[in-house]
Amino acid sequence: MRSTLRITAALLLIASAPAEAQTNPIAQYFATEVNREDMVSIPMRDGTRLNASLFFPKKLAGQKLPTILIFFPYFISPASWPENKRFMEAGYALAYVNVRGRYYSEGIYTYLGGSGPDS
Repeated sequence: MRSTLRITAALLLIASAPAEAQTNPIAQYFATEVNREDMVSIPMRDGTRLNASLFFPKKLAGQKLPTILIFFPYFISPASWPENKRFMEAGYALAYVNVRGRYYSEGIYTYLGGSGPDS
């Protein structure tokens, strides 16, 4: 009986998680006010191509915008950082670039050693 109650409680918590995510104002902003382009290939000087996700404010669609480059070895949602909302509202685009060897980027990633310089 107790295990059934625990499982039911766990299922209720899992089912309520999306509702909590919808109340996050930053996630809501990114869902409604931001255009996203995934799997963008960016060539480096040595020919290695890095994968990126680009984020643009919908109100400035089609314009050339200053862009903030974020090189990151892990998958992360830009909506998880409140600063990103302020950047988007100020007219910046965001480029989340996966470092070498991570998430569809070419090259080799060395644990605790990084991926080498990309500039």
